[in-house]
Amino acid sequence: MIDYVIQVTAAIAALCAGYMIRSLVRNPRNPALWGAVLAMVFLVLGILLGVAGFGAQRNVPLHPLDWCVSVASHVATMTGGYMAVLLFLFSINERATAWRKARRHGLVLLCAVVLAVGFASLAPPMDYTEGFSARYAHAPWTSAYIMVFTLYLSTAVGTIAVLSWRWSRLSTEPWIRRGMVVGGIGDSIAVVYCCFKVGYIGTSVISGAVLFKEGDVTAWLIGAALPMGLIGLTVPGWGPALSALGRWLRRHRAHRALHPLWHALTEPFPHVRMGLDPSRFSEWLDRRFPGNRLARRLGTAWNERWAPHWADMDLRLHLRVVQIWDARRALLDHCDPAVYQRALPGGPDRAEAEMLAGALRRLRAGDPPPLGDRSAIPTGSDSTDLAENVRWLRRISRRYRALTPA
Repeated sequence: MIDYVIQVTAAIAALCAGYMIRSLVRNPRNPALWGAVLAMVFLVLGILLGVAGFGAQRNVPLHPLDWCVSVASHVATMTGGYMAVLLFLFSINERATAWRKARRHGLVLLCAVVLAVGFASLAPPMDYTEGFSARYAHAPWTSAYIMVFTLYLSTAVGTIAVLSWRWSRLSTEPWIRRGMVVGGIGDSIAVVYCCFKVGYIGTSVISGAVLFKEGDVTAWLIGAALPMGLIGLTVPGWGPALSALGRWLRRHRAHRALHPLWHALTEPFPHVRMGLDPSRFSEWLDRRFPGNRLARRLGTAWNERWAPHWADMDLRLHLRVVQIWDARRALLDHCDPAVYQRALPGGPDRAEAEMLAGALRRLRAGDPPPLGDRSAIPTGSDSTDLAENVRWLRRISRRYRALTPA
């Protein structure tokens, strides 16, 4: 189980590291970004070295090379934690203050690494073999080494957790706030992992027995803490793009939902339509099949209803709303107030849809405008809010489609 959890975590960490390196290429003079990238790199290195040591405990005594790989994994993880602290220090402090605090944290890291590696180098083969398999009662030197590693890691992730929770309440940028909250949750879980690890090692050494399988607990804590911490670091970078995608999806869906009503109203009044650049697909159809009526109809349908229009979907939706209202005003003389009043008990959207459908039939048939007092018919929208207009017109479009099935 723990193998699978750590492998998935390594994949997430590698993706996050790649994304951060891409950001660093665009802004190489940002020390906070350097901290984030190096944190990702060292954490990925630590995880990969840890994955490389899976199954080594089957060798008794443990091969010295496997022990060196394990120690290197812990040192890389400690360095990654320090780099993550640098990200916050340079994000919330002046440059001089950040460097002063970075040197202080760096000195703590150096002392912890020297002490941990010193304990690890003193461990005889059977000591680190037992410690590698989490049988700490028979591995005093290895227990001391892992205890130093865990204590330093707790200070790093604890610092990051405190800063994340504190600044998440102060940030005005939504995605920075969300990133700090997600990262704060992950780092808080990491603190729980460190506390559990220290308690487990201490209890095992004092009691002289293996209490239970350590990995049954730590696997879940690692699997929750690392992905959330890593994602929290990168969310402020890709979060705005996710918001933009969601905004585009909503706009595109609304643009497509208004098409039936827009097409029906503007077809008899082509002067209200405004020509915009066609999609690449419709242009390709025109070049590939010049003069072909079917290709032209397919290109027009794609361009008006389905094409993504990544660059100007906001503009197209706004124009579609404006053109619907313009065409409705042009059609108003053919609207029958009696139809509107008769359908009004079913809701104003139903009354509007039935009135427009009847007016279009009358216009196509060439019938004269009906008589009656049109003062009770709304002349247009009183709201200038685009979202409110879209909601109202989508209701009418649904009603219109029900009245005039294709």
